[in-house]
Amino acid sequence: MYMPESGIFLSRSYCLTFYYHMWGSNMGDLMIFTQNGTQSAVEKWSTSGDQGDVWIEVPGIDLKLDPQTKILITARKYNGDAGDIAVDLIELWPYPC
Repeated sequence: MYMPESGIFLSRSYCLTFYYHMWGSNMGDLMIFTQNGTQSAVEKWSTSGDQGDVWIEVPGIDLKLDPQTKILITARKYNGDAGDIAVDLIELWPYPC
């Protein structure tokens, strides 16, 4: 999932908050990246592995954004069927965390 560049971001710091759920023996990774235009994506946050059958809050990730910035949320599961990754209540606040 990604928030495409749309020209809506002002050049400033933002605070990204969300909840995630990662449960299962074949769990992989959950990562947050920013990408400016055609430049390479830059990892801003990540976690990996089985986190248990609970929702976990990420209270804030500071992101410096501008009108050309995209936010990418990337989930990767390892081989096998035992595992799921979900994100919910994604909020982007117009101030630093």
